[in-house]
Amino acid sequence: MKSMSKICFGASLVLAFVMIFFYIYFTPYLSDDIHVLVHMRDVKSFHDFVSFVYNENINNPRIFGHLFVAIFVSIPKAVFNIINSLVFVLLVFLIYDNVTLGLNKKQNSFFFLLTLFFFWRYAVAFGDTILWLSGAANYMWLMTIILGFTSLARRLLAEEQPRRNPLIYVIFAIMGIAAGWCNENTSGGLILLIVIFVLLQMIKNIAAKQKVWSLPMIIAPLSTMIGFILMVLMMMFYTTAAFRLEDMSAKEGYTGVTRFFYRIYYCLMTMHELFFELLIVFAVLTIFLIVRQKKLSEACRSVFPFFIAGIATCFALALIAPTMPRAYFGGGVFLVIACLRSLVLVFGNIKEESMARALAYSVFAILGIWLFFDYSSNLVNLARIEREENERVAIIKEAKENNLDIAIVPQLRPQFATRYSHAHHHDMIDDDEYWINWFYEQFYGVKVRAIPREDYDALLLEGYD
Repeated sequence: MKSMSKICFGASLVLAFVMIFFYIYFTPYLSDDIHVLVHMRDVKSFHDFVSFVYNENINNPRIFGHLFVAIFVSIPKAVFNIINSLVFVLLVFLIYDNVTLGLNKKQNSFFFLLTLFFFWRYAVAFGDTILWLSGAANYMWLMTIILGFTSLARRLLAEEQPRRNPLIYVIFAIMGIAAGWCNENTSGGLILLIVIFVLLQMIKNIAAKQKVWSLPMIIAPLSTMIGFILMVLMMMFYTTAAFRLEDMSAKEGYTGVTRFFYRIYYCLMTMHELFFELLIVFAVLTIFLIVRQKKLSEACRSVFPFFIAGIATCFALALIAPTMPRAYFGGGVFLVIACLRSLVLVFGNIKEESMARALAYSVFAILGIWLFFDYSSNLVNLARIEREENERVAIIKEAKENNLDIAIVPQLRPQFATRYSHAHHHDMIDDDEYWINWFYEQFYGVKVRAIPREDYDALLLEGYD
């Protein structure tokens, strides 16, 4: 029975890898990737590499994110496709680990697949944060570091006896600094989450008349705070808002306190758009737990900390100008964990309660059917986008070889737009000085203009005539 469980769990991991691999495979280099490719061509030594990463981080405090980007544009895209797929599986596994931690559900393929389906459905800006190279490095990879630290912290905090090997605490502290230095708002949410877990462990220790403090209870919050402070001290952290596409509150004419309330309103509207369905699911599961009065104390210890951290991570964005939805990725992951943990607690008495069994299997079936159709249709659209991008690159290269002053290429067909690609949101336009067009010009050495596909086809016909 155990061997069959391991086989099923391994098959679930392979399924997750294969599913995401094809999506990543059909995601070409886009926007910022091309910008980094331009600069990395001038990197001839390790010193050049360090200089490039340093200069990039003058404009952004996410040093690990830019380091990952610089590394992966320096190697073949095929290698990145494999590694990024593995990191996605690792992230899903870490979500699953935090969801099932302490509930004796090791290598449970049902809950892992439920986690995969749930995360696939509710991951924020999937194309921007998981598939796109620059986005994956700055969001998915950094969230993997944060959740890896969270999993380790929860285990060490719950241990009654200290570890004899001090190396584990050194590694723990380094991971804490790295997790605190990942992302402006998500690392802040992590600190809040760790503080809540430390306080809950203190209360538990006091109730059990045990030693109130332990070394992990000091290392966990302290290391993450150190990492966060180091990130804050990065020179351009204070001007991060200047790099947003537009300060909508300023455009609307709001100032002072009114501007702050507008930003809260903007966060609320964004959260409504991104998480309304997720919050409904969480509310239903919470009511289910309250009414049945089972596992409610466990929910207070392991569900609500993630929920509070998720909400706080999202509202922290009210401190800066309105930003892109992908900034809510970390908060969304915390909320996904809270929902899944609630579902697991409801599902805990499956052998005794037909209602719990029906609820869990229903959620699994609904998400599975949705994912089957969503995955199939959008895989085709991603392949179409990749085909059109390859076509445009071929046109640009041909124009360069023929010494033309400008290359005219077709814009991506709007009917191929999908939430799994940001290519349409950052497509080239009919202006060779536009920033996306400029990236292509810098990389391929020829000015580029993009016109609608219908106009491009008409232009070809005129040429043939």
